[in-house]
Amino acid sequence: MKKFILILLLNVVIFSNRAFGQVDSRLVFISNTYHTPDAESGTLIFDVEAYSNGGETLINLYGNSLKLDDVFRDNFISLDFSNHYFDEENYTYGPMDYSSVTGLVSFIYSLKPSATQRKALANQWQKIVRITIVYSLADAFGDIKWNSGPGGNPQNGYQVKDEDLNDITGNREPVPAELQQMPLPVELVAFSANISEENSVMLKWKTATEINNYGFYVERLKRSRKSHTTAIDENADWETIGFVKGNGNSNAPQNYSFADNYLSAGEYFYRLKQVDVDGSFRYSAVIQVIIIAPDKFELAQNYPNPFNPATTIKYSIPEDLKHEIKNVKLIVYDMLGREIKTLVDEKQSPGNYTVTFNAESSGGGLPSGIYLYKLQYGNYTEMKKMVLIK
Repeated sequence: MKKFILILLLNVVIFSNRAFGQVDSRLVFISNTYHTPDAESGTLIFDVEAYSNGGETLINLYGNSLKLDDVFRDNFISLDFSNHYFDEENYTYGPMDYSSVTGLVSFIYSLKPSATQRKALANQWQKIVRITIVYSLADAFGDIKWNSGPGGNPQNGYQVKDEDLNDITGNREPVPAELQQMPLPVELVAFSANISEENSVMLKWKTATEINNYGFYVERLKRSRKSHTTAIDENADWETIGFVKGNGNSNAPQNYSFADNYLSAGEYFYRLKQVDVDGSFRYSAVIQVIIIAPDKFELAQNYPNPFNPATTIKYSIPEDLKHEIKNVKLIVYDMLGREIKTLVDEKQSPGNYTVTFNAESSGGGLPSGIYLYKLQYGNYTEMKKMVLIK
């Protein structure tokens, strides 16, 4: 009888001192993308992972929760749970939701009474669920953090139970730096284009504030006016025509501009490729500009006139009836008909053009006097006088 009592007491002591393993959790950053064409939103993706420091452990319940800060709440579009480790056949999902009021993100997996098998966690990190958050672009930094609710409630805190319903809730590792102070990148508040008389396009845009803004690449796509569609091919060959440096970090509105000068007639599309200092980028909306060809040949009077030492000459070339691009010559002569300088000798598309003539760069400098300049395009020829006064 004494032996039986001793064995029974020993068993009680052993059971009461049984050590259960704990399940720890962590967040793993996957990506934060916002560089699709005409982007209006960004997409943040991260995983929730778990680890059992007591070896393989069968799980009856896993519940965890996160919290989005005010920046994410104000710019929230959608949230999605995917790649679940606990299968729906054996586990109940829920509640799995997001509160737009508090920013609380909660997800719980609990074993069904009808379950035929349990999932196990071992001493290696296992992805529990992938979370995808879509947000509207803003000029601010967003934070993801663990949420700690009262009483170990898995709906607003963190709780894990094994197959015997023992609480094996462990620790949650610090949120990785990639999920803290994440930039929700520069948002353009205006992007426009104006056409000048010289067939130059002035692009202007404005930002409200900027975070890590390296700058803007200006991209252009030209299309023939014969096209009967406004759609742009996804594989279109955009040309980078310039770069405008950004202001890095700024809490004040910033204005930018870029001039695309002396364009021929046609249909043009422009977009901005905004680049962050870390190389991340996104595109602006596309704007369209149509340059209409002049309806007649015209050689304008130089300006200023008289001049010293430089003057500007403008001319216009209309659309050819056969849509041919012909050679253009613009030559300066003295009053004896001797050629002084050829300013233009090339094929040019219909459009408006401007050329500068500098008397100092012509044969060591020209004396004062009257000079002629002649425009020739196909069968069209026109000549005008200009006066150099030193």
